Amino acid sequence: MTSNSLLAFTAALFGSFLGFAALVRKAPSVASWSFFAGMQALAIENVFDGISLNAFAPEKVVYWQTFASVARSFSPGCWLLFSLTYARGNYRVFLARWRFALAAAFLIPVAISVGSGTGVLHLFFVGRGAEPL
Repeated sequence: MTSNSLLAFTAALFGSFLGFAALVRKAPSVASWSFFAGMQALAIENVFDGISLNAFAPEKVVYWQTFASVARSFSPGCWLLFSLTYARGNYRVFLARWRFALAAAFLIPVAISVGSGTGVLHLFFVGRGAEPL
């Protein structure tokens, strides 16, 4: 295990703890749940990055970095939701105004990450010997 992968796993552990701490600190709200989701997305991304840093074969590095990319694609939506709800008394108004941008922040990065030529669907079909989509 390299020092870089150890650093990635440690960041994942502490980031995950920080997300859980936001939930148990007080009564959970939309802001605390979105912070939790954002921190878990970062933690999962760091776990996949740490695994890919330990891989020796280039195919395995690409494999694990693809999953890290999918985990990374959930971050924009989580952090936009957090920023629209944190420290606002009228966050429902902001969510109503930003609903299309919020949906796009969740859907577009995930769709690009999963459906791209190097995405998870590509790995699934190519790994089974089928032609890529």
